[in-house]
Amino acid sequence: MTRKKTPTSASQPTTVKVEPEPTAKNDRRPPLPVKVQNELWGRAAGRCEFKDCNILLYEDSLTGQRHNAATIAHIVAAKADGPRGDPVRSPLLVKAIENLMLTCKLHGSLIDNHEYVDQFEEAVLLDYKRKHEQRIKEATAALDDQRTALLVLQGRIGTKLSRINLAEVRKAIHPRWPGSDEETTIDLNDLIVGEDRASYWEAASEQIKDEIKSLLKKLKGKSAHVSVFALAPVPLLTLLGFQLGSRVDADLFQCHRDKPQDPWCWAEGEPLSEDKFELFEPETVDAELTDIALVVSVSRKILPSLVNSTLNIPHARFEIRARSTGTDFLKYRSQLTLFAAEHRLVMKMIGEQFPKVRRVHLFQASPIPLAIEAGRNLIEKADPEIIVYELNGDTYLPALTLNAGRRRA
Repeated sequence: MTRKKTPTSASQPTTVKVEPEPTAKNDRRPPLPVKVQNELWGRAAGRCEFKDCNILLYEDSLTGQRHNAATIAHIVAAKADGPRGDPVRSPLLVKAIENLMLTCKLHGSLIDNHEYVDQFEEAVLLDYKRKHEQRIKEATAALDDQRTALLVLQGRIGTKLSRINLAEVRKAIHPRWPGSDEETTIDLNDLIVGEDRASYWEAASEQIKDEIKSLLKKLKGKSAHVSVFALAPVPLLTLLGFQLGSRVDADLFQCHRDKPQDPWCWAEGEPLSEDKFELFEPETVDAELTDIALVVSVSRKILPSLVNSTLNIPHARFEIRARSTGTDFLKYRSQLTLFAAEHRLVMKMIGEQFPKVRRVHLFQASPIPLAIEAGRNLIEKADPEIIVYELNGDTYLPALTLNAGRRRA
């Protein structure tokens, strides 16, 4: 028998109708009890349990409309000839909640596919399920006093944009949890004025002040806690800390670039001797001096000659120096407490030894949280004016003035 081909045109493509293969009734999975389905949805918090997916399954991610995007996958298949199936265990586990995963349809199709059994073995899927449900259990058990407000500051460093991954941020705050789905993000990346221009510092400063003022207003009257994540030029970090102040309980975080996984999480343990700070005081004290240099050498050592050539006026110099300077010095959360104590001690010594001080010139080679802490530690009504410097090439230039107008008698 000769088959004739029907000509087609590009404007009218051929439509091929594919009939679905008939499915025998005995090949269908037995229905799951409603109470089992409900418990699984609760354990998963309505999110896909497949590793690193976590999407919401009760609404469309694009439109926000309510939509059931879920499937329930068996780890050990419902039938012995299914993926990871077993003649004995499959009938026993077919309705067992410990054998079920709530997933999106995409990842459910991977789990229920024979081609991927070697990649997604039973132990692998059980681990996905256990970790997801444990994370949900811990998050939903969080007490109200573990709530935190996220504060994110990102801005160009030199010519490079800075972006902070909010998913990584949320991992770092555990066991705290965000008080709402919103966070305060201060994005300065659109400011393209060079850092050596006063207009850049002015525009960036105003944006930070406005955003922090708005945040503190929202937190007023509450038992507030703030988690701070920042990537921005050092003077802006100190300004951020100054505007935030010490009256608000806050956790500061460091981005550890040598950690590809969870870069914002602090290392466990306590600092060793080489992870601490040393304080250097002036060799002589002239109580008539009005200008003091405060040098923070942590990421690298700031040379006295550079400070002297920058100021070119009579001054005394204090220095807080890491015992082992380097960009990887700050590893432990408790190092922040050590630095804060040293910084408060220095400011106290400045006030006592130099009663006529009018300006403290702040030079910093600091990790981000220490630069923020230097601002948080300042006391408006007690401390002198602080001039914050920024390294520009091989010289320091004044960038911002904090506590302006505060003059000691």
